[in-house]
Order: sequence, then structure tokens, then C-alpha cells
Amino acid sequence: MARTEQNANLPQAPRRKVAPAGAPRKPAPATRDRKDPPHAGAEPQTETRHQRKDRKQKENANMDQALKETFPASDPVSPFIPAKPRED
Repeated sequence: MARTEQNANLPQAPRRKVAPAGAPRKPAPATRDRKDPPHAGAEPQTETRHQRKDRKQKENANMDQALKETFPASDPVSPFIPAKPRED
């Protein structure tokens, strides 16, 4: 589309990037967090020792990384990390 003198100085909206047809899509963000109560009628899920150990190690690594990224600062590090989709 050609620009005329009348609208030559107006800012243009950025163009959206469109993935090619058949390209893999990114997974949707998680809608629930581990701390959210279960859905009505859902069976409670238990966590094995190995799963708990892995989760705790990941949480500690995330906290260490957050501390490194915010140091030095006057505000404390937030322990909450929002849920992200799993990358398999």
C-alpha cells in the first residue's frame, strides 16, 4: 500500500509475525498453578519423593537465579514463580 503525503508522517502499526503453515505451535500458557485447588470432581494427585526432590531443586535453582539477577537491590526476592508450560 502506497503512502500518500497526507499520511506519510503518521506512525504505522507494527506488522504481526505469522508462522508458516504447518509450523509447530507454542504450547498455551498454563492456566493453573501447583498451588491452585483441584477442579471439582478431579482425583487428587500425589507427588513421589523423586518428583518432590526434582521440584524443590528446580525451585531452589530459580530462587538462586532470581537473586543473582536482582543483586544488589533493596527489595527482597519474590519466591513466587508463575507456572509455565512444560517443555518436553
